Amino acid sequence: MLVPQVPIANAAARKRHFARACVQVLAGIALGAAIGYFYPETGESLKPLGDAFIKVVKMIIAPVV
Repeated sequence: MLVPQVPIANAAARKRHFARACVQVLAGIALGAAIGYFYPETGESLKPLGDAFIKVVKMIIAPVV
């Protein structure tokens, strides 16, 4: 009798997705730190975008809590 391989494939797909998300977050952190260090003027000009992102996250999380 053959055992379907679907659950194993789904588990592998989930692991790859998590790894990609983790890599993307770390790359974003590194990119932000590099921009802030090498181009501080550009980093300061991007501050409103960062502040808006934080406000949106707080707005989404507040009803959940």
